[in-house]
Amino acid sequence: MASRILIVDDSEAVRRMHGEALQNDGHQVITACNGAEGLALARSEQIHLFLVDLNMPVMTGSAMVRELRNMPEYRDTPVFVLSSESSHSMVMEMRALGVTAWILKPVRTDLLQAAVNQGLGLKRRPAEQPSVPEKA
Repeated sequence: MASRILIVDDSEAVRRMHGEALQNDGHQVITACNGAEGLALARSEQIHLFLVDLNMPVMTGSAMVRELRNMPEYRDTPVFVLSSESSHSMVMEMRALGVTAWILKPVRTDLLQAAVNQGLGLKRRPAEQPSVPEKA
């Protein structure tokens, strides 16, 4: 079964470019133009990975991620932020919500494809469990 990826971005060009690249990798891609539309699709479809822009009209990506993490079926689903936003406070807020990856725009499609393929094999580690290197 192909992985189902939801791309949520207010730019049609971004949705189309990344959607085509991920479809070429064999994924099923669904798109939404804002967080509210993305949440509606998440409720009606089984999504395996989310690619979410932060700055969108109607409902921001950060509001959408907060809602997703309150939905039991999506607590551990990989969420990648695709954004030109890189403020420390926003990064920390999204990390606390368990965002899997933060990818700055513009992103090369080959790098996005690699990140998504890797992310589909990973489960989100809860934010309250810091990663600690093992002692040699």
